[in-house]
Amino acid sequence: AEVTPLPVLAWRLLRFRVATMALTFMLLGAAHPNGFPALSADLLWAALALAASYIAATSANDVADEAVDRINHPGDAARPLVTGDASPRDMRVLHAVASGIALAAAVLLGWQAVIVTSVSLAIGVTYSLPPARFSYRTWLAPLALAAAYVLVPYGLGAIATGRELVVADAWLASALFALFLARIVLKDYRDRAGDAAYGKPTLLLRFGSGATCAVSLGALVAGNVLLLAALRPPL
Repeated sequence: AEVTPLPVLAWRLLRFRVATMALTFMLLGAAHPNGFPALSADLLWAALALAASYIAATSANDVADEAVDRINHPGDAARPLVTGDASPRDMRVLHAVASGIALAAAVLLGWQAVIVTSVSLAIGVTYSLPPARFSYRTWLAPLALAAAYVLVPYGLGAIATGRELVVADAWLASALFALFLARIVLKDYRDRAGDAAYGKPTLLLRFGSGATCAVSLGALVAGNVLLLAALRPPL
């Protein structure tokens, strides 16, 4: 079979709707509370670290969930294992390369960025792979994803600007965290068939639609309250 180059695989695994959302959280971390700074090399390094750590996470998850994805995402070009454009070995190599690039970019930002990026890479592994395998833990799965896709990018954005985190950041980051939770628990509807076939104890499968919607609505309300507290906009 024809070998798909690693850069092409990386491009496919950088799923742009999610990557754009994570980049937005990074830019919010850079801009809050005093406005967006001038574009700098540090922001570009932060974006590279974020993108590479996301590719590392998706490559690990695709290996772990190949069978599930064949049900939930048949023919999806963003899942090259499912389409036959990559082998598990290709994905493991890509995971190692992407992890290295993420850490190298973080080194250019300093020790704080290295710690945050390392946490992101650790979440990517523990979410997908045994023994932790958070994706099979009803409550830990959405919390781990929210940490990886909200708190990590937000923190990298703040670090890239060289500013200290303040109390106002806790309010805004908590609001974004809750709003992300409101969305991510609804993903279980899309993936219901494959999750059920392979025994993933998602919130939807364990507790039903009513509980899932209640959790989503509660997180949505909490996120909006926290957002108002963080921004304190005029009436």
